[in-house]
Amino acid sequence: MDKILVIDKPKGCTSHDVVNVVRKKFDIKKVGHTGTLDPAATGVLVVLVGEATKKSAELSKANKEYEVEITFGLKTSTEDGEGEVIEKREARIKKEELRVVLERFKGEVTQTVPMLAAVKVGGKKLYKLARKGIEIAERDRPKRKVKIYEIKLVGFWAAKNPKAKIFIKCSSGTYIRTLVQDIAKELREIAYMSGLRRVAVGKFEIKDAILLDDLENHFSESDGIR
Repeated sequence: MDKILVIDKPKGCTSHDVVNVVRKKFDIKKVGHTGTLDPAATGVLVVLVGEATKKSAELSKANKEYEVEITFGLKTSTEDGEGEVIEKREARIKKEELRVVLERFKGEVTQTVPMLAAVKVGGKKLYKLARKGIEIAERDRPKRKVKIYEIKLVGFWAAKNPKAKIFIKCSSGTYIRTLVQDIAKELREIAYMSGLRRVAVGKFEIKDAILLDDLENHFSESDGIR
């Protein structure tokens, strides 16, 4: 049983949880995935079964596509909706101003690795330090260059805390929550990533994905199975 499964990961479970479901349902030990999604995120998770796990390194380098919701005027401890609100202020965002700012992020950009990343600093993973309330200054965290191939505004809702929905096509390794923070800084505002859905990993698209609950019924030569 050597397959590539395209799963629509639900909110609230980890990527590792999805792998465990596949292992248990089909009594298969050799299972992996090609790129972690945070528990709060949904969408395309490519799961490799059997000999297909040999393609992990190759597929992990594939470009990613996301639909991202940004809420302005609020900042959280985790830069997403899972953390506590640590700052509030009225946001004055104009749709056209946001469009102009998004254009500036096309191409190669340099990102600072966020505190919730699995990257090590001083031999310790950043996310483990963050859980202990320890923060490494931004200047002391690693930098990495990524590419934003496409970024566009697809929705905007003006309110006390305006929300925007953007589409992003980017290189593997792009930190979306960091991109959201950088966009907010460019606008001289505060914001957090209030929603994240991955809609494609390379050639694997959300339209091909199956729900985790439907996995067993679809485990055949059908949608979601390669």
